[in-house]
Amino acid sequence: MRKFTLLIIIWLCVWKLDAQTIYPEVFATSGGSFQSASAHLTVTIGEPLYLTIGNDNNVLTQGFNQTMLVTYAATGVMVIPDLKLSVYPNPTVDVARLMVDNSQGLTLSAMISDMNGNILYRTWNVSSNTELSMVGYAAGTYILSVLYHNQIIKTFKIQKMN
Repeated sequence: MRKFTLLIIIWLCVWKLDAQTIYPEVFATSGGSFQSASAHLTVTIGEPLYLTIGNDNNVLTQGFNQTMLVTYAATGVMVIPDLKLSVYPNPTVDVARLMVDNSQGLTLSAMISDMNGNILYRTWNVSSNTELSMVGYAAGTYILSVLYHNQIIKTFKIQKMN
């Protein structure tokens, strides 16, 4: 009976050990996790041990709360470093051109919507010089949204003239 009891105790101890399993847990004095429809924020205060090293191009941080290449600004718009986007001419009469300096080779999409949020046009493959036809649209203000994995990374207001 003693051997059986000892065996059960050892089994329970081993069963609870998760030494080689990585869980998104951290020992901190305070913190929290907040989530909305467009963002998720995790905060720790007083993480006792951490180390950050890096240079101009790379940052290495120990711990569970590490920054990612793709982050979200407070507006809920995704931020991708080293991605340059521009639209010209603006205002336009018939065609707007979306210029993309995409050194990372990301697959981007774009959509044009009116001020009420109705999507009028969508393209799934944005190249370095994408032509967006505004022919047939009434004079007014339109929103051009550039997306990466269906998340907005940049918006432009385009003024359509007659």
